[in-house]
Amino acid sequence: MPGDAADADTIRSGLLGAVRAWRGDEPVPLGTPQQRLVLAVLVLAEGRAVGRERLIRALWEDRPPATALRTVQTYISQLRRLLGPGAVRRDGEGYAIPVHPTDLAEFLALRDRGRWAEALALWRGEALLGLSGRWAAAERARLAGLRRNAVEALLEQRLDAGDAAGAGAELSALCAEQPLHERPHGLLMRALYAQGRQDRAIAVYTELRRRLDEELGVRPTAELAALYQRIISGEAVGGTRSAAEARVRAHQDRTDHDTARGPHNGHNGHDGHDGPGEPGEHGGGTAPPAQLPADIRHFTGRDDAVRRLTEAAAPGPVASVVAVAGLGGVGKTTLAVHVAHRIRHRFPDGQLFVDLCGADGEPVPPGTALYGFLRALGTAASAVPESTRDRAAAFRSLLAGRRVLIVLDNARDFAQLQPLLPGAAGCAAIVTSRSWLGPVADGRTVALTAMSPGESLSLFARIAGERRTAAEHLEAVAITELCGHLPLAVRIAASRLCSRPHWPLESLRRRLADERGRLAQLRLADLSVESVFALSHDRLPPARARAFRLLSLLDGETFSGAAAAEVLALPREEAEEICERLVDVSLLSSPVPGRYRYHDLMRAFARQRCAERESRRERDEALDRLLDLWLTTARGLDRFLHPGDSVPDGVARARLPEFRPVDVDTAVEWLLAESEGILRLLRRALTRPGTDLVSVAEILTCLEYLTESGGDLVPYATVVRLLVETAVARGERRAEGWGRYLLGYAHYRRGDPDAATEEFLAARDASRECGDAVTLGRSLNRLGIAARSAGRPAEAVAHFRISLAVWYERGDRFPQGSTLGNLAPALLELGRTDEAVTAARENLRIKEGLGGEGTTATARYLLGMVLTGAGRPEEAVGQLEAALGMFRTRRLWLWQEAARLRLAQAQLALGRPQAARALAGRCLEAFRRWGEVSLAGQASAVLARVGRGTAAQAG
Repeated sequence: MPGDAADADTIRSGLLGAVRAWRGDEPVPLGTPQQRLVLAVLVLAEGRAVGRERLIRALWEDRPPATALRTVQTYISQLRRLLGPGAVRRDGEGYAIPVHPTDLAEFLALRDRGRWAEALALWRGEALLGLSGRWAAAERARLAGLRRNAVEALLEQRLDAGDAAGAGAELSALCAEQPLHERPHGLLMRALYAQGRQDRAIAVYTELRRRLDEELGVRPTAELAALYQRIISGEAVGGTRSAAEARVRAHQDRTDHDTARGPHNGHNGHDGHDGPGEPGEHGGGTAPPAQLPADIRHFTGRDDAVRRLTEAAAPGPVASVVAVAGLGGVGKTTLAVHVAHRIRHRFPDGQLFVDLCGADGEPVPPGTALYGFLRALGTAASAVPESTRDRAAAFRSLLAGRRVLIVLDNARDFAQLQPLLPGAAGCAAIVTSRSWLGPVADGRTVALTAMSPGESLSLFARIAGERRTAAEHLEAVAITELCGHLPLAVRIAASRLCSRPHWPLESLRRRLADERGRLAQLRLADLSVESVFALSHDRLPPARARAFRLLSLLDGETFSGAAAAEVLALPREEAEEICERLVDVSLLSSPVPGRYRYHDLMRAFARQRCAERESRRERDEALDRLLDLWLTTARGLDRFLHPGDSVPDGVARARLPEFRPVDVDTAVEWLLAESEGILRLLRRALTRPGTDLVSVAEILTCLEYLTESGGDLVPYATVVRLLVETAVARGERRAEGWGRYLLGYAHYRRGDPDAATEEFLAARDASRECGDAVTLGRSLNRLGIAARSAGRPAEAVAHFRISLAVWYERGDRFPQGSTLGNLAPALLELGRTDEAVTAARENLRIKEGLGGEGTTATARYLLGMVLTGAGRPEEAVGQLEAALGMFRTRRLWLWQEAARLRLAQAQLALGRPQAARALAGRCLEAFRRWGEVSLAGQASAVLARVGRGTAAQAG
């Protein structure tokens, strides 16, 4: 637990990736990026003292705040608490961390012993991942150089061991990343030469020589030039064969490979637990057709879908038809073929298969498919009827009395399918399609979606290798997630690694992490996720295709019909109808009525097509309409959740009617459903010139509510910080002030009162300068809260008094009450008990007068807390219990647990230790989960007092 004593020797640090630390085997929660930066500076000093000025420069470079020294001291104090009191020692005017095990030290030790692969396996991404600033950038570049040298040394080692092909593939990629770095080019020349590709090795040198001359005005080193001379002379190089020997060997390798393959028919047996049936009676002695493609070797998971299809395709008194529908690449054909092999013993008169090419531009006509079926069933070519209708009748006549399984893959629609369906009892058809086929298989359609994470990881491991996957488990998990658990994507990614046996999985994961280039990475020979998706897109009518592309501008896991309507500039009914049609062809899914979702890779594809085919103006206009929607919705939510609160001056005029939720559940559900997409949209909007920054601030103010309901604070704070940076760059002081107020709140919630105070002060100054009274009053109120939390109640009272003057002048009752409620605990800490209770009661009186569901919740909470501190816990309990119920109803989970803590304190003051223990124990767990350090400390203090009281009674 934090605060326990520990020797520095028990500490381990990780720098090769995100900065991490452990005490023994327990990971340490290091907190903010700034605190991690301090730890990194101290660890990389390798036991030497680091001056306070150097730490300040690393954190803030040339613009340290006035509180810089105090903030550094806070970080050092927190590191001591987390790592143990002996972990960070004072050394003159600076600080030092004694030398201890790190992944960097282990990397260097393995490197020095030539164990390159093991050394590189320690890296978990970029060094010092997530840290910003010049110091971090410089150290990251230094460490990246060490890693690059190790990669090159490993590839040279593999080249010397004879792996010219494998090393050469990776060297090609390395040279593309470092077009002016000579060492990998020299190694690539050796690898190509060893494979008999003398001309290509020469081309690598001449191209490098040209680039060096044009960009740097230098020539290749003498060492590289000598290698080039040996290659053009056909001499042996670095232990490799001469050019002539290499060409002969390459030819022999190809001959041996072709001989080993031999003739094959591409048909695998079934999986063994179902025996084949006996052939039935066939006219003319024709053998029963067995047209199923080979069952896939790496079939994984899909247990429920396999069971449902197996049961539905059983022979019965009528012909059975079952369908598998889903987006391209989801594994429909693989599943259908696998199930067909499992059940083929039930159909001894044959198994027919046809790819109807329904997703292609030229689907197979049903008459053509019927011709193939008739011929397979023994019909002479001259006896095949001319018309599709007659062929269908002949086909069904042949099936009468037989048990035949038909797999109709990649069907386009019902019209293409209908002539191919069996009519005889005992026969069955398994149909796959990207479209929903309606009455073809009523009640017997399996909606195939992406695999579960466990299934996709198992599939990946079967192809890439179980040991390799286990050795880099987290990287494998990340790769399957980036593939969206889409079977085709997972297969391609795993197969790429098979052809690159020495690649660390992190290398592929890093390539896939960039959404813009992800689809390009998911391509192998003629397999491509992008081309599979393109087949579906290119079949769409123009208007629907454009909608499919534009809707990808919506972020978040799902999006609503209302959001779709704004993006498409259509009435909501029309927009939802288009979305439903896209669901029908598996380009979207609909998890609940009125909400829609892209598969992650499908969204990336749609955005790529949108950027290619829609103009910048069209995209910007769609985003502007969406911002209008979120602005008016956020404004309505804010009015509903905080009735009577002050309305800032000069906000944008609403284009749409305000959203009016019917109840709290509706409001909070909207926030939960839309917040992720809104935050992503705001990030994008803030990068565009012309976005109304005040409107962005207003939307973010509404989303504050979600952070108090247990929402993730990190993405929220990231967008707020971007708002501030954008406002500063544009010189928009009003937006800057509002943004700094929100950023200060985020810092306060993250337990950094110094950073919060700094932002609130900046917000105060900016809002005062531009005449924004609402942000001024709010900032002063927050300054008071931060000062009281830091143990400065007199300073807090002064801030609250000035804030109240702003609200009195404006006549804003709601913030008057809120500020009085916050003033009350500060007065209590100064010993002004009667004033504190009076202020808290006045807050409650004002909020009760304003009305609105749950408006009095925080007022009752503050009054209960003050009453406990004033020695009147019996009065406090009623107020706190009422507040607890209101917070629960409004789904303000953080406030709910805070009320539970205050109830624990009141129960302890009433001499009820058991009730206090139960309440404090429950909220402590929540505070720790959310990282609420201060509140967790207060809950722990209650439990400690209960424990001491119990011990005293026992004594």
